[in-house]
Amino acid sequence: MKNVRRVAMLVVLAALAVAAVGEVAEAAAYPRLSKPQVKCAQSGVPRPAAKWAPLVNRYFSKYLWTYKNRHRRLTVNELHRALWVIHYESGGDPNCVYMGHYGLFQCRLDHFKGRRPLRPVSNIATAAMLYVRRGWQPWAATAYRPAPW
Repeated sequence: MKNVRRVAMLVVLAALAVAAVGEVAEAAAYPRLSKPQVKCAQSGVPRPAAKWAPLVNRYFSKYLWTYKNRHRRLTVNELHRALWVIHYESGGDPNCVYMGHYGLFQCRLDHFKGRRPLRPVSNIATAAMLYVRRGWQPWAATAYRPAPW
């Protein structure tokens, strides 16, 4: 009976270890900007938009690194510009809806493909995919506005 419990405990511990290794591997699978670089990108951006920098860093870095296996890194300037786009498009309000555009980056509903548009993670991930494929063109009216970048 003791051996059965030990084996069961070892199986559970092995499963937890595999799950933990998978999470670490996912986090280390692509390079992100460091905390000082994120702070630098946040400088000058109004606080409601700047608070989204860690999520923008995470998803933009992930999609830039993995899209078509190009292995391109996110730059501080790109993160800074993305935060300004959030400021101009939604004012940092994740529940912003205006004329069929949703969330922080004001993406159209047809870009979400089953994701919830007002969820910040979904909105930022969708914006990252759009940015990787089309650059700043979906936000041309705001991405090239005069701003301190």
